[in-house]
Amino acid sequence: MAVTAAAPVKQKSAPRAASGMGRYEAGRLLAFAFCSADALLEVNQSGMIIWANGATKALFGFAPDKLMGQFLNKICIKEDKSLLSSLLDRIKDGERFNDVPINIARPKMTDIVVSLNGYNVPGLSNNYYISARLVPSGNDAPGGGERSADHGILHRERKSPAREWRRRERRAVLY
Repeated sequence: MAVTAAAPVKQKSAPRAASGMGRYEAGRLLAFAFCSADALLEVNQSGMIIWANGATKALFGFAPDKLMGQFLNKICIKEDKSLLSSLLDRIKDGERFNDVPINIARPKMTDIVVSLNGYNVPGLSNNYYISARLVPSGNDAPGGGERSADHGILHRERKSPAREWRRRERRAVLY
């Protein structure tokens, strides 16, 4: 019996997304984004969350589909609303912000501190791209926050990362 060479196997290319980016490339970018984030948000210029992905239920108290349509400043505690507004103004002006702690008021859950990063990609859209990750609690947390022994909640009134950030921001504006 004669042995014949097998025909080379053609590998299928990844389907192209509407933007021309392949599915693999889009997945790669998403994987890179989640390397340092627990959740990703896209926010329009009005401050409304128009896309969400990741651990949004744990961080914000809402599943991604329930978070979309809500305003970003409605999910933080009232003391952090002005800080959040100023961060969105920075993005609008072409700046980025990194590792800003914000206290999140989760419905029917304990408030937590998340660290936000944000950027606006010029030429892509007028939307804001924000990543969020849980701030570790305890002495290893940025700002050295302490946890209550009886219920494990991070004390806001003591060394809260968000409070320390607000204090530094106010001092920078005043001086």
